[in-house]
Amino acid sequence: MGMDVYGLKPKIKGKRPEIDWDKPTTEKERDKYFEDLSKFEAENVGYYFRNNVWFWRPLANLITVLNEDWLTDEQKERLQDNSGFEFSELEAIKIKLSLEKVINNGWLKKAEQQWKKEAKQAELWNAQIKEQMEKLKKQAIKETTKANIIPRDYPPHLKLKWDKLWESEDRTSSYPVSLENVKNFVAFLNECGGFKVC
Repeated sequence: MGMDVYGLKPKIKGKRPEIDWDKPTTEKERDKYFEDLSKFEAENVGYYFRNNVWFWRPLANLITVLNEDWLTDEQKERLQDNSGFEFSELEAIKIKLSLEKVINNGWLKKAEQQWKKEAKQAELWNAQIKEQMEKLKKQAIKETTKANIIPRDYPPHLKLKWDKLWESEDRTSSYPVSLENVKNFVAFLNECGGFKVC
């Protein structure tokens, strides 16, 4: 799952490739269409920006924190979903300027370095959690004699332990703070003429 962010009035060079999906197409035609579409999007950075949820959440949170003084509660909420909510060209520029500021003053680079350290610690912690979960699974198989048992079907006392382990996982490493991702979004904001999050 991801967030598709479309420019409302993007600066466009060339024409977006088209294909008639109602007609039969060959694999070669489909491959050519997607190749041309990728090229079009690369040349028109304000047309489309995509992030999976793992990259989008930290970016949306950063936007919210940096623009806390003027973003409405609804705008903050809509940054976190794919409802098609629109941000005007002026709002896109304000967001761009706030992101450029933390890029240019070095804050974002330091935040990325700090995230990398915390992500390594989280991975070590989670490896221990996974090891304990595997032990629980072996115990559940032994008690139930079901080789393919899943946690939902564990005996209650083991399911409770598994739930506690799952809740104690550190998800820091799943949500990267990425300087490159923010720079790519700034490039999009510079050319998008406003945007909607789908």
